Amino acid sequence: MFRRCTIRAVLIFAGFLAALGAGRAGAADGDEREYPWCIQEDTIRCYYMTREQCEETVDYHGFCIPNPDYHESRPKRR
Repeated sequence: MFRRCTIRAVLIFAGFLAALGAGRAGAADGDEREYPWCIQEDTIRCYYMTREQCEETVDYHGFCIPNPDYHESRPKRR
């Protein structure tokens, strides 16, 4: 009986730690800024506010594309 309670307590604690870690990872992702323009080379990197910034960086070594995940933030209505 004691062993069964100990195992249950350990599993509950492990689940709690996993949930806590997942919550922290989600918060960190939410703090990152999204940019509307990306460079597409071997990978897609989105660090540019304007197409002009992107084009200057690419310099014929990739393509500038709109960020497919970008959602322009709008002020909230009151």
